Amino acid sequence: MAQPVHLSFGGCGFLLAFHIGVAKYMRRHGVLTAASRFAGASGGSLVAASLAYGIPLAVVLEETKATATLLHEDIRASKRGLLGAKNLAGYVYRHIDALFPDPLPVLHPSTSDPLPRLVVATTEVFPRLRTVHWSSFATKNDLANALLISCHVPWYFDGTPARQIAGTKQWHTDGGLLQFVPDVPDHIPVNVFPLPWMNKRRTISPLWIHGFPISLAQLSRWALLPPPNDVLDQFVVWGEEAAHAYVTSSAEWNG
Repeated sequence: MAQPVHLSFGGCGFLLAFHIGVAKYMRRHGVLTAASRFAGASGGSLVAASLAYGIPLAVVLEETKATATLLHEDIRASKRGLLGAKNLAGYVYRHIDALFPDPLPVLHPSTSDPLPRLVVATTEVFPRLRTVHWSSFATKNDLANALLISCHVPWYFDGTPARQIAGTKQWHTDGGLLQFVPDVPDHIPVNVFPLPWMNKRRTISPLWIHGFPISLAQLSRWALLPPPNDVLDQFVVWGEEAAHAYVTSSAEWNG
C-alpha cells in the first residue's frame, strides 16, 4: 500500500493495549508514517494523541501498565475497594501528564495533506446532543482537557455526568457515546469490542482473530477496571494479530 495509513481508535478504557498492538503492526510494515493521521474517542484518544505526537508505543504501554498497577494498589489499600480509590480522572491525568511534553510541539499538517494530524472526539450533551471533533491544541493543558473529556465515562469517571467547556455553556462527556469509533474520512476504524453489528471487513477488531477467547462482557469489565499486566501484554499481541488478518485479507492492500 503506497499511501500512509490513517487510524481511528474507538473507546477502549484500559484495553488501549489492543490499539497499541494494531499501531505496532502498521508501523512495523511501514504504513504509519509522518503523514499518517489519527483520531480517537475515549481511551482510544490517548493512543491517537500519542501517535500524533510521536510518543514511542513502548512508553505508552509502560505508562498504561503503571497506571493500572497504581489503581489496583490503591483499591487493595482501601477498605472500600474501588469505591475507596481516587476517582479515575486522577489516574488518567497522571497518564497524560507522564506521556506528553510541555511545551507541546505544534502538529503541522503534511504539505500534501492539509487535514489535521489529530482528532479527539467528545460528545456534547447540552445544549444539544452531537459528537464534536477537536483538532487544535495550543498547549499541553488544551490537549489534556480534551483527552480528559473524551475519556469521561458519565458518573464512573469522576462522579459527574459531564464537564463544562471553559468559557461556554456547553457540557461534554465521553467521546464514544454516540459514535463508538470516530467517523473520520480515510481512517481505518479500530475497535477492541467485537460488536455483532460492526462491519468486520472495514474495522480492525478481535472479529479477525479465530477463536478469540474473551467475551464481550469480560472486555467491558476490563475496560473499566484493568486486567493484570500480563493480560495487557496479550492484548498487544491480539492487536497485532487482528491487524495482520485485516491487512492480508484487504483488497486495498492486495489489489
